Amino acid sequence: MTTQTIVFIKYIIAILLLAFVILLPAYLATQTGKDKTDTTRIRIGSWLLGWTGIGWLWSLFKSTQK
Repeated sequence: MTTQTIVFIKYIIAILLLAFVILLPAYLATQTGKDKTDTTRIRIGSWLLGWTGIGWLWSLFKSTQK
């Protein structure tokens, strides 16, 4: 394996982990039985505001609330 291949694989893994973390609140919302409107709000909040950290935490908090 060349160095470029290893760097490429590391970037792919990092992107997949980031996507998993950003989409985690939406998954938790569907698993906890949220209705469609709440799940959509959580998904949009996670996608649009997930990069801020505060938006992601809000989405995570809302997705786990009963």
